[in-house]
Amino acid sequence: AGLPTAPTVGALIERRLAQLSPAALRLLRVAALAGVDFSAALAAHVLQSHPLDLTEAWTELERAHVLVGSRFAHDLVHDVAARAVPAPISALLHRGIAAYLDAEGAPSARVAQHYAEAGEWRPAAAFHLRAADTARRASRRAEEVEQREAAITCLDRAGDVDAAFDARCASVESVILVRGVER
Repeated sequence: AGLPTAPTVGALIERRLAQLSPAALRLLRVAALAGVDFSAALAAHVLQSHPLDLTEAWTELERAHVLVGSRFAHDLVHDVAARAVPAPISALLHRGIAAYLDAEGAPSARVAQHYAEAGEWRPAAAFHLRAADTARRASRRAEEVEQREAAITCLDRAGDVDAAFDARCASVESVILVRGVER
């Protein structure tokens, strides 16, 4: 998690971003929510537009030194842009990002993160469990534990007590290996 933005810095960034065109702001907000998964193809999919339709907005963001390629020029700009998206819109966009990443074969943990941000707890849990299984096959037991715990949290939030119990049972061996018997 990042440090909180000082009110004056945040306000300054907000004023600067408010000068952008509506198309550039839409693209900026998708970029902020997508984070490291942001790409032109993802933006075109989520915004339901042809990639060429993003050209002017993308160029505007680069000229304003907001984006450098497909990355933010500064973390503070990313944080302010992400916070500017209302929660219901953010959830909808995260759902679209997750669906796109799943279709593109992105790592399950990244897909899970976006489903969790959308409040879609069951799909998030399923992708966390898939990521845990992948980590287990690669003998990355600490990562497996982390993914199973994330899945359990999602299942608890979904109210799926039975599936959460099964996930806890499946994690016992890895938890013992990674954290010891006491845990």
